[in-house]
Amino acid sequence: MYPSVDPTNPNDGKTPGEDHIKDQAIVYSFSIDVTKVDGNNTATTLEGVHFDLYKYSGSDESPSESDLKGSNGKKINTTDLVTDGAGKITVNGLENGNYYLVETKAAAGGYNLLRAPVKVIIKQTYTVTKNTTVIKDENGNVTSTTTVVNETFTGGDAANAGTYSVTIENRKGFTLPKTGDIGTAMFLIIGIGGMLAAVYIMLRGRKRA
Repeated sequence: MYPSVDPTNPNDGKTPGEDHIKDQAIVYSFSIDVTKVDGNNTATTLEGVHFDLYKYSGSDESPSESDLKGSNGKKINTTDLVTDGAGKITVNGLENGNYYLVETKAAAGGYNLLRAPVKVIIKQTYTVTKNTTVIKDENGNVTSTTTVVNETFTGGDAANAGTYSVTIENRKGFTLPKTGDIGTAMFLIIGIGGMLAAVYIMLRGRKRA
C-alpha cells in the first residue's frame, strides 16, 4: 500500500485524499478442453466416451496407466469425465503441470479404447497487477472505490488464454493390444491359426474321400 501523501505526515483519516492499494496476490486456475472425434471423419464427434484425468509429477515422459495410478500420479476427477453430445469435456480449476487423460470406456459402435494416455501440458505464465483507488472526503468517509486489474497471460489457446484444447481421435476395427495383453493375444492368434489348420485338413480329407 502506498498513500498519495507524504509518509512523514500520514493521513489521519480526516484529510481529503486518495489511498492507493497495490495487490498482486491473485491466483488463477486453468482449463483443459477435450474434443473426441472419429479418426476417419473428424467432423463426427463422439458422445459417451469416459476418461480419467491424472496429474503426474514423475520423470517418465510416457507414463503408463499404472504409473499414473502410482505415487507420482494424482487422479483429478472424482466421477467419470464423459463426453457430451458435441464430443466435449471441459475440466476447470487446474494449476500448471503435466496432465494425462486415460480413456476408460470407448464410444459405442465398435470404437477401440485408446492404448496410451494422452498428455496435456499446462504451462501458463502470467503477470497480474491489481490497483485499487479509494477516495475519501474531509470527514474520512469513503466516497468512491475504483479497482483496475491489468493481466498479461502467456500459454494456452491463442483465442482463449488459460484454456488448453486437445482433440482425440478414435477408430473402429482391430487394434493391437496393450503391452500387458500381448502374451494373451499371441496365444489367441496361435489357437485360431491351429483351428483353421484343422478345418483345412478336415476339408481336404473329405474331398479325397
